Amino acid sequence: MASTHIQTLLSTPVQVAVRAFAVDDLQRLSGGWADYANAQSPTAKRQAERACVAQLLQELRADGPPQRDEKRRPVVEGWAHTSISHTEGWAVVAHGERPLGVDIERPRNQLLRIAPRIVQPDEALDWLADPQDLAGLTQIWGAKEAVYKRFGSGVGANDISIMKLSRALKPEVVALAKDQSAAAVARVMRPEGAHHLGVAWSALLDPSGAPMWIALAWDLE
Repeated sequence: MASTHIQTLLSTPVQVAVRAFAVDDLQRLSGGWADYANAQSPTAKRQAERACVAQLLQELRADGPPQRDEKRRPVVEGWAHTSISHTEGWAVVAHGERPLGVDIERPRNQLLRIAPRIVQPDEALDWLADPQDLAGLTQIWGAKEAVYKRFGSGVGANDISIMKLSRALKPEVVALAKDQSAAAVARVMRPEGAHHLGVAWSALLDPSGAPMWIALAWDLE
């Protein structure tokens, strides 16, 4: 069985768990869990990733497979807020008492091509050592994906600014972020005004030594 690493990245009750794929994940599923792994999974890779998610949710004692709300966000019975992400060989689940989103990303050269469309000038100053800084780009992209997953729709990359705490303009926002162990603040421009989220990252290595980043975003209040 693949091991599960569970950690709390925040002082608020948000749990993040990450799990590596095991070759027998799909075979050990039954009932609704097997249906979840097989649903909308046209490729073996996608099916394996969803099987890994299903095993992780069972290890976290979820009551059943996730459903979807009207904005396509996952809903797990008994959990206030849930977010799920998966990539080649890995799955991550976050849940807590506040709206949140999570994303797991590997550095990929495609980010260098799309960086001019997704990275704002202040973000480049804050997070990129140079225009080819793939690790920094992965962190920015992962954070924006996590913010998008928190909302589910109606938010684009250019609506989101990932800011160092020194750039978060309101002192009360900075205070909330520091109290909750945030590494950064995401400012999201919404029709009703600016919405602020805490952001945290966790780095890990796969068995080959390749890096990955987990990005977490959550409502500060």
